[in-house]
Amino acid sequence: MTDVRTAQQWEARERAYDSWFVSALGDDGDRVLVADKIDGEANARLIAAAPKMLDALKDAERLIGLAKNYFPKSIRNSDKFTLLNTGASITKAIYRAEGSQQRQIEFIILGNRNEEIDARRT
Repeated sequence: MTDVRTAQQWEARERAYDSWFVSALGDDGDRVLVADKIDGEANARLIAAAPKMLDALKDAERLIGLAKNYFPKSIRNSDKFTLLNTGASITKAIYRAEGSQQRQIEFIILGNRNEEIDARRT
């Protein structure tokens, strides 16, 4: 049986009267229903795009992790804070999408000095 979360090629399709559904191509080649009776095309397309968006967020999380290691000391603190804040937001979105338990993301701002973000996965 196909796990819908890992199925590929999610598609949004109209059923009738602005009622939409999302299906995915299963491991066995059959289509699997992901969501039904979705109100509106935009909502259906957003749901259908979710697996690709999650993959993109994971790629961005890795790139931001690399960027933090090579961020020059000469860069303004506000730019560093923006990078760290964006990374934390991405990590939080990934946790929510994956249904992770006990996630904690802290933003620590002391005056004009920015500290690292503590993101623990448990």
